[in-house]
Amino acid sequence: MISLPKPDFGLEHLVGDLSSTDPRVEAIRIDLISLVAHQTTYERLGERAELHEFSGAVAAVSEDLQDTLRWAYGVHLRDGEGRRRYNKLRGAVARHFKKCPLCLVGAARPLDHHLPKSHFGSLSMTPLNLVPICDFCNTKKRSNFATFAEMQPLHPYFDTFASAPWLVAEVERDGSPALLFGVRPDRAWSEVETARVRNHFIELELQDRYSDEAMQALSGLIELLEGYRSSDGAQAVRAELTRQAASERLQPLNAVRAAALEAWARSDWFVDEGVYGLWLAQEALRLNVDAAGND
Repeated sequence: MISLPKPDFGLEHLVGDLSSTDPRVEAIRIDLISLVAHQTTYERLGERAELHEFSGAVAAVSEDLQDTLRWAYGVHLRDGEGRRRYNKLRGAVARHFKKCPLCLVGAARPLDHHLPKSHFGSLSMTPLNLVPICDFCNTKKRSNFATFAEMQPLHPYFDTFASAPWLVAEVERDGSPALLFGVRPDRAWSEVETARVRNHFIELELQDRYSDEAMQALSGLIELLEGYRSSDGAQAVRAELTRQAASERLQPLNAVRAAALEAWARSDWFVDEGVYGLWLAQEALRLNVDAAGND
C-alpha cells in the first residue's frame, strides 16, 4: 500500500463552494455543524485505526439528510460545480503515476467511499472518506465495512505502517516460473496491523493479480537473461536478477516486481533450466509468427 497526503480541504469547503439554491443544498447548510462533527470524529478515529467504531461514536443524523448528501455527492461534487475539488482528490495519486494506492497494479480512477455511503450517508461528501483507487479494488470493496479492528481495510490517508515492504514471493514449483506471493509482517507491527494486511491481501485477490503482473514483466526479461545464461552461466542470471531486485526495492511502487525478481533469483531451477526453457518458447513463438507473416 502507498500512503497518500490527506486532503487539504474539508466538507465545509465543499459546501461553501456550492452556489445552488436547491432546498436540499440548503438542508446540508443548516446541518453543517453536525456534519463537520462527524468529519472531526472520523479523522480522530482514523488516526487511531478505530474507524470500525464510527457508528457508535457520533450522533445519528436523519435518513433524509443522508440521502441528500448522497444526492449532492453525485450531482454537485462528482458531476457538477464541485468537480474541481473532486479532481483534486483524484490527483493525489499523480505523483505515483496514478497507480492505485491499495494494490499498486491498477490505475486509480474512481473515488472510493472508504466507509461506504450506502451505510454511512453522513460521510458521502467528506473528503477524508474519499480515496482514489482502481476500478478492481473499488469493486472488491463494494459496500463492505469492518465491525472489529482486525478487519478494517487499509486507509491510504491514515495507515502509514503498511507502506513498509511486506510483500514476498516464492517460485511455485520446479518446471514453472509462476510465483506464490505472501505477506511478511514487519517486526514493528501489532497483531491487529498484521491481520489487517493479511486480510487486505486476501480481499483484493492480490495473489492472482500479482502473479499475472509478474509474468507480464518476465516476458520482457527473458531475452536479456538468456544472454547472461548462455555466455556466463546460471550465476550470471542470478546476479542480474539480484541487481534488478535491489534497484526495484528502492521504489515502493515497484514492490511486486522486486518480490518477483528476488524469488526468481533464489530459484536454482529458474536461473538455469527455467530461463532457457522460456527463451526456447519465445523463440518458437517468434518463428511461428514470422512464418505466418511470410505465407
